[in-house]
Amino acid sequence: MYVGKTLFAQIMDFVPWTSFRRIVARYGGDRRVRTLNCAEQFRVLAFAQLTWRESLRDIEVCLSAQASKLYHMGLREAVARSTLADANEGRDWRIWHELAQLLIRRARHLYADESGWELEGKEPRFLADALLEIHEHLVAAGLRDQISLVVSGGIAAAEHLPKAMACGADAVAVDYVLQVALGCALWADVRYPCPVEDQETDPDWGTQRIVNLMAAWRDQLLEVLGAMGMRDVRRLRGELGRTIFQAREEATFRALFGRVAGDGLTVAPAEPGDGELEGDLRWPAELLLSTAEQARTGLPPVSGLEHRTGRSGGGFDRLRFAFELESREVEVPREPVPASEPRLALDLNRRDPGRPRIRLPHPWYGAGMSFGSVSLETMIARAWAAQYWDSFTCTGEGGYPDELLPYADHVITQIATGLFGVREDTIRRARIVEFKYAQGAKPGLGGHLLGSKNTPGVALMREAVQGTSLFSPFPFHSVYSVEDHKKHVDWVRTVNPRALISVKVSTPTDVDMVAVGCYHAGAHIFHLDGAYGGTGAAPEIAKKNIAMPLEYAIPRVHRFLEQEGIRDEMVLMASGGVRTAYDVAKAIALGADGCIVGTAELVALGCMRLGTCERERGCPFGIATTDRELAKQIEPLEAGRRIANLYQSWRIQLAHILDRLGLASVGELRGRTDLLVYLDPAAGNGRGH
Repeated sequence: MYVGKTLFAQIMDFVPWTSFRRIVARYGGDRRVRTLNCAEQFRVLAFAQLTWRESLRDIEVCLSAQASKLYHMGLREAVARSTLADANEGRDWRIWHELAQLLIRRARHLYADESGWELEGKEPRFLADALLEIHEHLVAAGLRDQISLVVSGGIAAAEHLPKAMACGADAVAVDYVLQVALGCALWADVRYPCPVEDQETDPDWGTQRIVNLMAAWRDQLLEVLGAMGMRDVRRLRGELGRTIFQAREEATFRALFGRVAGDGLTVAPAEPGDGELEGDLRWPAELLLSTAEQARTGLPPVSGLEHRTGRSGGGFDRLRFAFELESREVEVPREPVPASEPRLALDLNRRDPGRPRIRLPHPWYGAGMSFGSVSLETMIARAWAAQYWDSFTCTGEGGYPDELLPYADHVITQIATGLFGVREDTIRRARIVEFKYAQGAKPGLGGHLLGSKNTPGVALMREAVQGTSLFSPFPFHSVYSVEDHKKHVDWVRTVNPRALISVKVSTPTDVDMVAVGCYHAGAHIFHLDGAYGGTGAAPEIAKKNIAMPLEYAIPRVHRFLEQEGIRDEMVLMASGGVRTAYDVAKAIALGADGCIVGTAELVALGCMRLGTCERERGCPFGIATTDRELAKQIEPLEAGRRIANLYQSWRIQLAHILDRLGLASVGELRGRTDLLVYLDPAAGNGRGH
């Protein structure tokens, strides 16, 4: 049985009693008082407030029933309601006013506004920083498990709940988001009526809306817990080892660059109603159109459309090469680069003389897209383009359709956690075999294909039941260590003695150590997949909040491999948001050897980024669909030519970048962060420093 202080006594310990006694003395509050002094009166009133007492009689009865605990609560004896009434009526109100002001001044730094910032202070902190400080202080004092921390202020989305808990909260309280669920737009303009304030909301309708919102939040919290390998939400509290603090990572990332410039070159992010009707900020309409132009002509665009960056203000969009800042005029080279051009080539086998030497004509190849997530026609078109350039595309985790057999020397077989369609004959025919441990758009969750896309053909290929949703587990249930991973690699090396081994992972905080483990397991290629890619089927909470951004992960892995002395033996490939030739060059300058491209190929085929890829008929262009009628819009040979044309344009641009930088090959560009300029709007619009 617990015999320490009562919870009420612990709460009262937070009251500044010395200051309170000075206030009481100032106003003579205890002059000629025999029973119920000011301190006892405050304790009684605080007890009544905390326990929801409704009257003086209610207070008297409740305290009398707990007579044995009154001393531990700071009361000498039971309190009569008449005594309490006299004290409430006769004592100077200024005592309580000054005490209240004192408590407010002491507690106010724990309050946050609707955006999550402290209300007062010389340098207001963000809620997460204040919460983390409180949590760590309670842990150090040995009191953390005795106190529940509930936070509010700025909790506006499901993603804020796990983030607050990782910083030390036990729970969150929501406010404005409930009004939004009921239809409030949070307008601060009295000219526009608020449906919540000015109209009567039907209670049943409103209740169901809030229940739906909280259910959606619950599902997203479960997604996060699953991605982190947690079964109990309590384990998330204070889990800083799996948390990435953007400000710290951003400071480390920014320090890589010798030059910082104002964001005078980029276009401001789109605002509602500014004409951005298609795409998104990472793939704005202008970039979609310029990519389509390159796919049509095979040359950099001459239309004046932006073909180098998007408008997100983050990722690769906040990096430039120095020569881009020298002039606002975009140079458009037009001379095709021969396929045999050695400056652009990339060797994929740097460590194993017993395996074939595979040399790419340029430092990128096609990403994994499974049969079922995209149409068979799309897969054939991608394979045709890979064959045209003597490069590669990847099956994804949905199996190896027989229609890809004519392109077998250019198709990577993927082995994912669900083992859908994995057979030894498909492993034996591949020159590269890829183990997919995680996907950047769904880190820690495994792949998923909803039942509407699981057609008879897909079900046959995946050896599954038609119409059922298919989920790949996370992780491989046979791999929990580097040694286990090595067994997988050895299995494939035995089945196919001529294959190179690639390992695809997402970007957790310890991704640099994962890379070293993959090297020691025998991998040739380390595939680092960021969250900016993936189709529209990826959950938003996973895509935007789990794992670190790709641009942070590349230099971290690159430097760690260098420190371990194995950088030149491992090929580091990056994917997840690589949209242009300039993105490829920036990724290489950050430390990658090359890139793996997915979405850009689909844009070349006509994708407009509708984000409805998870449904059978969600893609009206026949790209990410299993509907046979819609898929007929993709003519594989013509579509393959469009992808090949896009890559020809990229080759021209990449060669131009090397010329402007004075480099002889893409290998010389690797890790040259000194050639990049970090764009910071706070630095002004000057030429940098």
